[in-house]
Amino acid sequence: MSPNLKKIVDVTYIIARIFDGSKFLEYKKNYGTTLVTGFAKLYGQDVGILANNGMLMGESAQKGVNFIEICSEVC
Repeated sequence: MSPNLKKIVDVTYIIARIFDGSKFLEYKKNYGTTLVTGFAKLYGQDVGILANNGMLMGESAQKGVNFIEICSEVC
């Protein structure tokens, strides 16, 4: 992370540093690109990730809704 809080940082780099083995399976990478969604493991536990990567537009919002529905069906 940059000490300049106004500098935009791609959240995928942050995700790679947090989760086990830097492995992240992104969901609909090329759709609604301002919302990053996907699956990873944290301490061996499967988790779903939603991360804002800019201003949310209609596509991004729909992507988020679909992803949350998928996560709720898995649990």
